[in-house]
Amino acid sequence: MLSRPPSTVFPAPADRATATASNEVRELRDAAQWYRKLIDGTDNLILQLDAGGHIQFANPASRSIFGAEPSELMGGDLLARIDKDDRSALAARFRRWRESARRPADGAAQFQHRVISSGGSVRDVLWTANPRHENGELVAIYLLGQDITERRRAARVHQVQSQVLESMAEGVTLTHGGYILYTNPALNEMFGYRAGELIGRRLAALSAGDDALRTIGNGLGRDGSWAGEVEQERKDGAPILTRVRMTAIEIDGRVHWVSVFDDITEERRAAEERRQLELRVQRAHRLEGLERMAGGVAHDFNNLLMVILGNTSLALQGLDRDDARRRDLEQIEEATLRATELTRQMLAFSGTPPFAAEPVRLSDLIARMEPLVRSSIPRSVGLELDLDTDLPPIEIDVGQLRQAILALVTNAAEAIGDAPGRVRITAGRRWLEAGELGELPAAEPLAAGDYLAIAVHDDGDGMEPEVATQIFDPFFTTKFTGRGLGLAAALGIVRGHGGTIAVDSAPGDGSTMTILLPMRPRSS
Repeated sequence: MLSRPPSTVFPAPADRATATASNEVRELRDAAQWYRKLIDGTDNLILQLDAGGHIQFANPASRSIFGAEPSELMGGDLLARIDKDDRSALAARFRRWRESARRPADGAAQFQHRVISSGGSVRDVLWTANPRHENGELVAIYLLGQDITERRRAARVHQVQSQVLESMAEGVTLTHGGYILYTNPALNEMFGYRAGELIGRRLAALSAGDDALRTIGNGLGRDGSWAGEVEQERKDGAPILTRVRMTAIEIDGRVHWVSVFDDITEERRAAEERRQLELRVQRAHRLEGLERMAGGVAHDFNNLLMVILGNTSLALQGLDRDDARRRDLEQIEEATLRATELTRQMLAFSGTPPFAAEPVRLSDLIARMEPLVRSSIPRSVGLELDLDTDLPPIEIDVGQLRQAILALVTNAAEAIGDAPGRVRITAGRRWLEAGELGELPAAEPLAAGDYLAIAVHDDGDGMEPEVATQIFDPFFTTKFTGRGLGLAAALGIVRGHGGTIAVDSAPGDGSTMTILLPMRPRSS
């Protein structure tokens, strides 16, 4: 290490004048050597130029910056070694210094110019220039050049990296010790924070639960990286599902974590909507096939029953009242009549029952049905009616629609069971959007608009979603007894009238089944 320049030494008084002169010479020589070592040992380029910009002195640092020995530079024009894009700016500085009468005390100038080395490489140099004037004339220019090539390259890399991070669609965080050091704009927007608001907070602030944090922590400790899906929260508390990738990096000898977040909330929602749509399409196709089969079987079976019933009636006419065979034939006739009721239900499910349409107000129809409805439900179950008396008339098959309403009421009462409960029937108008109708089972796509609605609500136990999606399937039942045709037939009747049945149910909240009929006369 270089020591400071030698200070003046005070000699003994023996020969004061001679000693003083000798000491001054020695001090100047030692100081010159010290400064020479300093100039030769520094990594910074030191140049002395004449007024025309020609190199008069260069220290050894020229080897690393210019790729040339100092002796090779002597007398050469500095501008010839400056990048062509920077030459005009430096030449202009030389002109200003030559035309100026400034003194050295006016201060040094600092600027950046690129240097072309002898090998053709380009070096970024930060120059500090100190022009020297005497009697108003420029006599010399002293230049100190600092090689900042690596610093500029690192700065450019950092700038590019920053621009990439700032423009990424994914959210990015940099953390150390669990605390957030950096967030990019996409992450701030994703979680609803202002720029810089998350800095200094724990990364756990974005998590929606401890389970996710434990899962991430276990993965990081085991593998040094982690990728998976995490349920998180926005600043406003709204849930968000993200796909997260976390990787360890080392900065200044310390482990940091880079986390990349991809918001997949909408992606999952769309996937679930596609899945539900596929299930509805599959169910519609299944019902369509069952309807065709039920209609064909019911027609053929009904024809056979008519033959049996007709021949049984003829046989009964030829027997005396006290004939022992009469009882057997009457049982055959009774069973045949019950079987014809089953075929009517199958025809109703297929949506092709014989309709006898007539105009009727739904509120009047339900009011007239009240005694029949009360007699079809247990005494422990109360009945409430809430009917809009201003409903317009609609053309329907009264008998068929009565059967559909009774099926819904019977199902509601059975859902309540033996415990006390209540069934509530309402009739009114309802406006439905196309999006609501798209999720309902219908024979044909239903249009948005006004519908007449008959809702049957019970305060029973409600249904799980997987049960609610199957209740209209023929022969599906949750009871120990029953054919599972009541609700299937009700849906067939309503669909045959151009409408549908909506179901709203959840465990513990009861169920509401709503018949929806378009407010237009049914085409025959």
